[in-house]
Amino acid sequence: MNSRNQLKRMQSDSAVVPDVKCGSTPCGVEEVLDMQRILNDYNIIRGKVPTQDEFWDVVAITTADEEQCKAYRKQVAWKLKRKELPVVSFHVFADPPGPKIGNGGSTFHALKQLYRLYGANETSRKRVLLIHAGGQSKRLPSATVIGKIFTALPLGDPMFHMLDVKLAIYMPFIRKMRPGVFLTCADDIEVYTLDSDADWSFTNLGFTALAHPATLEFGTKHGVYVLPTDKLDFETATFVSDCLEVLQKPTKSLMEQKGAVCCRKNGEKFTYTDSAFYFDADVSKELLEFADRQGSVSCEIDAYGDFLQALGHRATPNYINNTVNVSDVNSNLIETRMKVYDLLNGTPLHLVVLNYSRFYHLGSMEEYLFHMCQDDQFSRSMGFKRFVFSKIQSRNLLPDSSRETENEGSGIEKRAGYHQQCAYEPPDNASIQGCIMHSLLTESSLIQPSSVVEYSHFDFPIQIDGRCIISHCTYAQADGAQLPSEHSLHVYPGTFLHTVPVNVDGQSWYATVMFHVEDDLKASANTLKEAEGLKYFGQKLSDVIDRYKGIDIVRDGHRAERRFERAFEVTTPKYSLWAAKLFPLLKSRSQSFQVALDCLQTVLKQRDFAPIPCMYVSMADVAELRDLDLMLDERNELHEKLKAIV
Repeated sequence: MNSRNQLKRMQSDSAVVPDVKCGSTPCGVEEVLDMQRILNDYNIIRGKVPTQDEFWDVVAITTADEEQCKAYRKQVAWKLKRKELPVVSFHVFADPPGPKIGNGGSTFHALKQLYRLYGANETSRKRVLLIHAGGQSKRLPSATVIGKIFTALPLGDPMFHMLDVKLAIYMPFIRKMRPGVFLTCADDIEVYTLDSDADWSFTNLGFTALAHPATLEFGTKHGVYVLPTDKLDFETATFVSDCLEVLQKPTKSLMEQKGAVCCRKNGEKFTYTDSAFYFDADVSKELLEFADRQGSVSCEIDAYGDFLQALGHRATPNYINNTVNVSDVNSNLIETRMKVYDLLNGTPLHLVVLNYSRFYHLGSMEEYLFHMCQDDQFSRSMGFKRFVFSKIQSRNLLPDSSRETENEGSGIEKRAGYHQQCAYEPPDNASIQGCIMHSLLTESSLIQPSSVVEYSHFDFPIQIDGRCIISHCTYAQADGAQLPSEHSLHVYPGTFLHTVPVNVDGQSWYATVMFHVEDDLKASANTLKEAEGLKYFGQKLSDVIDRYKGIDIVRDGHRAERRFERAFEVTTPKYSLWAAKLFPLLKSRSQSFQVALDCLQTVLKQRDFAPIPCMYVSMADVAELRDLDLMLDERNELHEKLKAIV
């Protein structure tokens, strides 16, 4: 594809609709009312002590490491202080250092910590919501540093994060649930219509899982339940069934062979797929005793693939040797999986089938953009708004010569640029569209409806084209920003920009990471030569780096010409966009953002860019060097500024 056609494609505002799982029922009035009632019930108890059966006794969140754990605890503390969460016990547990242990290993570790804190008797009397929220979130890098459980969502007052939605959407199940653990992940949302009078509950022994109707295509990428044909009820909103077998990412032919394919009266084929699940206090005790016998988990165990596949009347250990979905295979994996199978096989598994439900995954840039900006059905169900906890500044541009000169010592600071007059929310026909959350913008900005802006502050007009994600970016006078030469900043279509403070040798710097929303950050190459062909904004990575002329300062302080091989660490085991040193480190947020826009023009317009001498970092470096405290402090500073604006 030539450069002209490439640029034209990148500037298209057309949406790429992600492969989302949904039931075959449309978004009806009942679903909208049910979900908004659930979210409203949650909103009422924020900042209060819930009554019995109204909310979880304990909420436990798992993280990938101690640094992420520290950030989560600080954010939970802030939300509790601001009365944004119900007043119950919140715990954040970091996975132990060492090899990846998967969300199954995290479950073992979290149970150990809960029993240590409360003792066996007290823990067995509690209803626990366990949210697995670790991982690097490579497909949605704006969640890498802060964590996907704190992804902002455009609803609520105060504004919801993903954590709030996860706390809210399972509340109707609590009153029909015995003590035990309800397990979920941090990057999906289930919407549903619930038949509250039907004979369903989470009181059966063993495991009880939610099941949702989905297309066969979606079933090939998720867990699939095989139900007895005599238990099928396609018309009732909610019913309970036992389960014959659990399949993980099966082919369509295997679904047919196993009896997992259902057919409606109109001939439409579908299957029932997984999301969250519950296990009772007796299972918790068995898992804990197993973990104690096993010692530290040293391999990747999946709570869905390894716990659930061991269940069902027809379960077999045939899946044990299938490691295609395991990212880190080591010598202990097969043996440990077999032990988990032996432990859980024969334990009852029941399904609470939600016929009128949909499951939404927000794990990638494209999924996030689509569901935030263009999925009207999802937005109606959740009650999403387009403009949440944000303000638009009204300003006049005055030439320096017309500014009033203040006497020295008057306490009035003379500034170049814009004078703030007031702040307001945009009318429906304003040029600022998109999904705007926790941000301070300037009038005369132009933001397309299919873009997201979060945690950002712009003192000057900005043009943001379609399908962009702008996260934690700043171009502010107080940070040294000056009026752009063309009186506006411009972000081209499909661009992801995210400014992150990092700490290098005790000094604070800023990196604004930049990708296209269709870039595959997980794609890798084994050799440097192969890495030249990695796609960055639809172009060969080596071609882009060749246009970055100038001086590069590497970590040892020696200056060298910018060459492709210097974009990666010498010891890099795999070459990927995640590991490519593409982003300069600069001393201020505004300067970092401006240079990122210069780099963007270089990438898209194919012109050379001569940056100032500086160190370049990769997204992997940013994740390692992140200054979480500073980033959270900056978000809190913007929060207080927005609150203070009338």
